[in-house]
Amino acid sequence: MKKLCEICLENKEEGNMFEINTCLHSFCRDCVIKHVSTKIENGYSSVSCLALNCPSIIDFHSCWRMLPKEIGEKWNKALCEVLYSTEEKVVCPFKDCSVGITLERGASIRDCECPLCHRLFCATCEVPWHDGVTCEEYKRLYKNEEGRNEILMKKLASQMKWMKCPKCNFFVEKIYGCLHITCRFINF
Repeated sequence: MKKLCEICLENKEEGNMFEINTCLHSFCRDCVIKHVSTKIENGYSSVSCLALNCPSIIDFHSCWRMLPKEIGEKWNKALCEVLYSTEEKVVCPFKDCSVGITLERGASIRDCECPLCHRLFCATCEVPWHDGVTCEEYKRLYKNEEGRNEILMKKLASQMKWMKCPKCNFFVEKIYGCLHITCRFINF
């Protein structure tokens, strides 16, 4: 059975047609691929239905397999960037972890558990969890603590003959081998 594509006005086999899930408009795969490719190449992360005045959006997951690989990857990257840019980012404050964590923008989260090291920290202050003390009180009480800790850490590193990684500035200890340091954050 053949269907008419409203864009190229050609009758196409039903298997060569693409139906948009949200509005049920149907167009040939070639027209959808050209439409999506043009939108993505022009920097859009959201692709609208091809029908005139239709507010529906084409779902990435419904059509990415029929797209050229580079267009599918570019669209996926654009969607990830949009998602990631709307999130607030915090870093686990523990020096032996420092994993990046995204929080919902505008969320008033204070106590947060790191998904990697499972230690609690304050997402507002980005310091280890300060139970029973407000963020303002903590900042007032411990404003000199951070500088003191840095001095103590440098003194300990000097005593232990630790070196800093030139890329991530984490202290490392030579156990064996040459003096070459390979950063544990390869893509840093």
